[in-house]
Amino acid sequence: MRQRFELSAVRLLLNIFRVGLFENPYLNPIESNQIVGEARNMKIALITGANSGLGYASTQALLKENYYIYMACRSEAKALEAINTFDVELRDKVEYIHCDLSSFDSIRACADHILKNEKQLNAVMLNAGLMATPPSETKEGYEMQIGVNVLGHALLADLLLPLIKTTPDARVISLSSVASNSGRPLQKEMLKLTKEYRPWGSYSNSKLGDVYYAKALAQYFREQDIDALSIAAHPGGTASQLQINTRKMGGVGISGPFWVYVMKFFGMTIHQGALSQLMGVLSNEVKNGDYIGPKGSGSAFKGNAKVIENYSVTEDNLEDFRSLIKNELSLTHL
Repeated sequence: MRQRFELSAVRLLLNIFRVGLFENPYLNPIESNQIVGEARNMKIALITGANSGLGYASTQALLKENYYIYMACRSEAKALEAINTFDVELRDKVEYIHCDLSSFDSIRACADHILKNEKQLNAVMLNAGLMATPPSETKEGYEMQIGVNVLGHALLADLLLPLIKTTPDARVISLSSVASNSGRPLQKEMLKLTKEYRPWGSYSNSKLGDVYYAKALAQYFREQDIDALSIAAHPGGTASQLQINTRKMGGVGISGPFWVYVMKFFGMTIHQGALSQLMGVLSNEVKNGDYIGPKGSGSAFKGNAKVIENYSVTEDNLEDFRSLIKNELSLTHL
């Protein structure tokens, strides 16, 4: 955003010297609007994993809703490549920010940049994720899928909470999956890599963990009377880069290009799959603690985005999860 305003200021000064102090310095209103934008109306969003898949589709959609987007990604090259695919008039409304969710230092640096440069944060989309990857660990020694999908996002959101709390009707969206239905509530021993590691089991557990985090944060918002919504969402069966990335990382199971090929016929596109998380950000009808996903023909695999039930979350397990994550990460806001 700073770059956008700097461009505006430079152009304003140049045009003042060109036409005189008491003339309209904006000689080309269309061009000026593209550079300046309607700053007073723009909302700010941060989206993790915004360079591809559901994050990319969400970025495209929110840019057209007059959001300024921080693309929180590991790879600057991939983020810039994604930005260059947007319409020219939208590119100055999106900014790459480095964020490696497998590193707490990187997460803290990302959050610190946002806190220093923004006065509001209307939406945080905890979108990035890993699926069924080979055994590996984060820089802090957590099992990689749990560490990235749950712990990294929980830390990022917690660090951004001072800004979220002061932004009316702010939204925090935690992206889950239908795989959460087969997951187990997180226990302390599940946070670390063990000999019993199962790629798909850990993925399912992490996606259930995302639902639990969204519910725990919603509970915190209610307790503290914070004007914000914490919402969980899942995309159903969607053809995205996630399956290809799993194969590239040596993942197992029915993933990779074959899975994407199947999804083209039986699943949804990334733009259709992103509707659940976009509903969480844009709808005036959703409530704090809601869970959104596709629902059609009796299936959670494909359909229109709607508020749905999640029967995997219990009150007892929610309190246990909340205590575990808060203590493990020394969270301030949960």
